[in-house]
This record gives sequence, structure tokens and C-alpha cells, in this order.
Amino acid sequence: EGTFSKRRPIPGVADLRRWPRKKMPLPISSYLKAHERDEKLRKMCDEWLLGAMTGGADSMLEAHIFRLVGENPDAALMCAVSLVELAKEEVEDLALSGPFEFLLAKRGAEYIDVVCELTRSLPRLPGILACIWGDSIPKPVMRKLELFRAA
Repeated sequence: EGTFSKRRPIPGVADLRRWPRKKMPLPISSYLKAHERDEKLRKMCDEWLLGAMTGGADSMLEAHIFRLVGENPDAALMCAVSLVELAKEEVEDLALSGPFEFLLAKRGAEYIDVVCELTRSLPRLPGILACIWGDSIPKPVMRKLELFRAA
């Protein structure tokens, strides 16, 4: 009559198909040079970077990137990576860190390893990641990011 005497039905195959599956990030190569494969992404990045260089950041573009993190995190990471690839030196690392901070705050557990791996292909990315303070990032993700920075 204890806790173990109450039997629960074992889920069948039909039940398993309904369970939400954790979507794994794409291969690293999918995030690199995405702006060359997607004209819409290129245009959005150009507008974002122009705003960053002129001090007139577009809140609509920021909101769009933030929305992408929730709806399509792979697209959000492609956008963040494209911004890094297209950015001139005049664009500050702090400005470029925003999309990465959005992603790590909301989807960090899924994407921290991918973001760290991308630093091998994007020499500027470690400096950008150093600008992330982490107030909104889950502690385990921030710890992993700090360990990566220290390496």
C-alpha cells in the first residue's frame, strides 16, 4: 500500500510521439555565411549594422531578433553570426553581444556549446562574448560561458 503499489500505465508508442522533443541545434556550418544564402537576412543585418554604426539602433529589428530566439532559435543564431561576419570594426563588440545574450538567456542550455564552437570560425566572437554580463542568463549556462572564457 506504499507509493510503489500505485502502478502507472507505461506510455505506448502513440504517447511518445506526442511528447515534445528537444530540437538539437544545426551543424556549425549551417550558421556560417547564412547571409550569403538568404537575401532577406542580409538586408536585415545591413539595416541593423547601419543603425549600430550611426547610433540609431532600430528597436523593431531588436524585437524581431528577440522574437526569433523564441520561435526559431537557429534563425536567431544565424542572424547573430551574420552580424559578426558583416560587422566593420566601427561596430562595438557590446552592440554585437545583444543577440547572443538574447539567445543564451532563453535557449542557452541548447546553444551554449554551439556558440562556443563558433569561436573557432569567428575570431571576433570571444571578445563579443566577453561583453555578456549574464544577469538574465541561467547560472549553469553562464558558468559554462565563464569556463570557456577562462580557457
